[in-house]
Amino acid sequence: MSFLERALKSVDWNKNCSDFINDENRSDRLLKGIKRVALWSSELQAVNVKNPALPFIREMHASAISVSAAIALGLHKAGAGNMRAIVESALYFSYFKDHHAELSTLVRDEKYYISRKFIIDYHKEHTIEFIKRQECFGFLSKLDRWYSNISAIVHGQIPGVWSSSDIGGTIYSAERVEASVSEFEEATDLMHMIFLITCSGAQWDGISPASKAKFTKGLSGDQKAILGISKK
Repeated sequence: MSFLERALKSVDWNKNCSDFINDENRSDRLLKGIKRVALWSSELQAVNVKNPALPFIREMHASAISVSAAIALGLHKAGAGNMRAIVESALYFSYFKDHHAELSTLVRDEKYYISRKFIIDYHKEHTIEFIKRQECFGFLSKLDRWYSNISAIVHGQIPGVWSSSDIGGTIYSAERVEASVSEFEEATDLMHMIFLITCSGAQWDGISPASKAKFTKGLSGDQKAILGISKK
């Protein structure tokens, strides 16, 4: 038996999953976030049929599912990368859904790259009332703070809480699960804000009334007025 085989077999992966599922508060919070991602994914795919940027929405959804598997297994640092992919995919879709030529270049030219800052600057310049809309949530400051923190985790600048020094140490940890679930909740909050802020009138009009009611739940009348959205 090789060293790797012994190390992998030393982890009780089933127990890790069971312990997480039995942690009902945190597992329920994770499920709530996954459902939110899934609902946005479903509605945006229905509104944007045949839009070539839809793979970003599918990647966003797939990343949320991967987060759940990573947290349940105890692979929290791997989950952090998928959390970042959720937010980045939402941002990319908000831009590329209306920029198909640039999307073709992105697919064709491996050197072509559009940064998070470029997308935000684009929205500041071209998305109607973007600054005012994002102020409803303090979105830009929250995005910068969260992105900086999650990137530090992904790049190994915050060791200890998110990973073990050896495979055998991959066990259920309430501290690690809480850190992961909290960051995941923030990722889905940011995704939610991105779509509320950047959804055009036609995009919003195409969303089902039932989903609109869920997306607007908790928003004040002033926020809905600034965003130009309703639950109907």
